[in-house]
Amino acid sequence: MNIDAEMVYKIVSPFIAALMASGVTYHFTLRMKSREIILIERLKAFKLLHQKIASLKKYCTVKEVEGDGSEFAPTVACLSQNDKNSILGHRTEIWALVEENGIFLSKKSQKAIQALDGQLSLLCNMELSLAESSPLKEIVNSASDGYKVGRQAAEKCLDALFAEIQTP
Repeated sequence: MNIDAEMVYKIVSPFIAALMASGVTYHFTLRMKSREIILIERLKAFKLLHQKIASLKKYCTVKEVEGDGSEFAPTVACLSQNDKNSILGHRTEIWALVEENGIFLSKKSQKAIQALDGQLSLLCNMELSLAESSPLKEIVNSASDGYKVGRQAAEKCLDALFAEIQTP
């Protein structure tokens, strides 16, 4: 029996093709799995950030209407323990999450969080002034507007994060 090159090719080529196909499949499966893991971790990071920023928004909303004098307005007492945190407390919690999960945040998300942080910095100073024994009348009178700006900044940040999740 004489084995020529064509016969060897007919015998070996299916094995080579199968080996190549399995290698390519393995490569793309690993790549897809790693992307899936990153997406899952990214969604966890977004969820945690959403919870903290939503908590900040609740706090700002209550503080915004607290001085209106309405007996039906929500008060800080009706907030959950996590939501009762001061602006500084909320800011610290948000930045701790950003530090832990920053690798999963895009530049656009980080920019939105930095914009929120800029507003929170101003609000921290406002709350510090309000905590003094005799705060300036101007600060007391503008506190509601300050909390409104904080609420709006939180909403804007949440919108930016949500838009980021919706884009693949």
